[in-house]
Amino acid sequence: MSAINFRVPALAFSLGVLFILSLSLTLLGVAHQGLETPLTHGLAGAAAIFFMLFMISERYNPHPLLPQPLRVCTELQISLWTSVFFAALCVPAFFLLALLLKNSYGFGLLQILLSFALILLMVRAGHALGEKLQVALTHDKRLLLGFTLAAAGTGIIAAMQEGCAFWLAPVPAMVISGLGLGMVNHARKVRLQVIAAQGRWLNGVALIASTVVSLALLTMIVTIYSGYLGLENGFTLLGIFALAGMVVALMAEA
Repeated sequence: MSAINFRVPALAFSLGVLFILSLSLTLLGVAHQGLETPLTHGLAGAAAIFFMLFMISERYNPHPLLPQPLRVCTELQISLWTSVFFAALCVPAFFLLALLLKNSYGFGLLQILLSFALILLMVRAGHALGEKLQVALTHDKRLLLGFTLAAAGTGIIAAMQEGCAFWLAPVPAMVISGLGLGMVNHARKVRLQVIAAQGRWLNGVALIASTVVSLALLTMIVTIYSGYLGLENGFTLLGIFALAGMVVALMAEA
């Protein structure tokens, strides 16, 4: 579908937004109010209702969010799942890292921002590395390598002991994860070049939705599990997201 005749399906998009918002608010409600509260039950019920309405809309609405021709497009499916797990790793990783540096290492705002700058620098380096490897590796193999590096980086922090020296674990983890995320983003953009306008728009929706839900989920985890245990569980979840991305890359390569 060309960019000229593509129109956002208003009903399906609205139902999807309402589902994502109610789901995220449910997770935040569990974090701050607990599971057995009227507010949490109401939000969970709303999320379930909006999800059912969204699925009904996708089945019977003549203008669904994901039209039937796109549902059988393998390239689009791979790109959407790549965007989901890429987004679930990016902003949430900065969120968890900020908490780790502040609570475990006593870093101030400037030190945290400098750490973020290191990661962003490595992301750019990973993107450049992906470009250099275009001849040697297919973009699916580069995608697999990127998610593997991201899984290794998050795994280092998840496995380290509380109070581990900053230069011994967090710094190598930031370098490795940054390189991995940069390679993933490069491979993702390469695939988007062969996808039509509606597919690129759907990828943008997937990025935003995944970021919102994963941030809410991680907020719930670090709130319920106070202290270092919450951070450890949070980075473990990020590692699981990276492993899921590896599965997507393997499916694309098959």
